[in-house]
Amino acid sequence: MVIALMISANVYAQKEYKIKLCKDAMTDKEYAFGSKYILCTSSDNKKGFSVSVSWNIVNGEVTYSGLIVKSIGIGTCNEKDKLIILFDDGTKYSSISWNDFNCDGNSYFDLQRADYETICHGSMSAIRFTNGRSFDDLTYTLTTDKDYFIQVKNALANKLFVNSSCN
Repeated sequence: MVIALMISANVYAQKEYKIKLCKDAMTDKEYAFGSKYILCTSSDNKKGFSVSVSWNIVNGEVTYSGLIVKSIGIGTCNEKDKLIILFDDGTKYSSISWNDFNCDGNSYFDLQRADYETICHGSMSAIRFTNGRSFDDLTYTLTTDKDYFIQVKNALANKLFVNSSCN
């Protein structure tokens, strides 16, 4: 599964980040989601995690909603997980997940949506995800997508929106 995620991530790695918009034909609810994510895997591809930005649409305006981490093989259940991002300038972003206990590998960060400028300020060199229950972790050194959050900020500022299907 991790290898399949890596292949699809490599396809996305060549594209500029865009914000995809869709409208559910049945409910008329509008959604926004990113066109790519960061994939971080261990050298043996037995564990990994992805990092993506969550978006909201409020009164027709796309807004940042937080960060989502999906982990595989880093502990079994998740709660109070920790995400640390090391930037090239030596600064760090650190956050604890706010969502309840789950065994699906889902972790959500930045509930107050206050960290957008902090995570988008510069190029990244490494990301660490630590499972808050088992304390298993994975540190990934970035070689591609170092400017992922810069691309995210650019996409929102320049309204790089594309219509997409909600399927």
